[in-house]
Amino acid sequence: MNKKYIYLIVFILAGTLGGIAIVKQQQKKAIVTLPIFGNPGHVIGNYAFVNQNNETVTPATFENKIYVADYFFTTCKSICPIMSNTLQHINETYSTEERIKFISHTVDPEYDSAAILAAYAKVHNAKANKWHFVTGNKKELYDVARNMYLLPKLAPGDGGADDFIHSQYLVLVDTKKRIRGFYDGTSATEEKKLIADIKTLLEEEYQ
Repeated sequence: MNKKYIYLIVFILAGTLGGIAIVKQQQKKAIVTLPIFGNPGHVIGNYAFVNQNNETVTPATFENKIYVADYFFTTCKSICPIMSNTLQHINETYSTEERIKFISHTVDPEYDSAAILAAYAKVHNAKANKWHFVTGNKKELYDVARNMYLLPKLAPGDGGADDFIHSQYLVLVDTKKRIRGFYDGTSATEEKKLIADIKTLLEEEYQ
């Protein structure tokens, strides 16, 4: 075979293999991961609350799901309505995405019964299998906020009668029950970041 043709074939093969390598390298670089918060091994542990449909909600409810958690109360007139509207918008953004769920915990369980939460959920177009508004034992609710969700800037407390927590932060949790982000639920900029981070986490978790 003519040397000219041999060189041409070698050149084409080298170019093809090089192109494949570049594509694979680009695909590898495209994978982005979110940070993991808390001490190594920290995960959301066991709990049992009741949602707006009087159904028990536990970590099993979110098995193999990504979810966003927050704390609020239905009679709040300051940050809670803004946070709930933010979650409603995010819920609507991912309305057809079954791998995304939401949980809103009341900080006022004495008032926020399942019936009260059901009315509040209806205002925000929340389906119970997608967005859970939960109530339960105050001490457990507060313990989960402080020691599992690690909500920022919460003062120490025991969940007793005089204890009260109020936080504007939303918490992003992955399928392994690890915390992957904190977001100010009253900020439009943070809302956009959370929407983007959910997309990133979906790509990370379900590849």
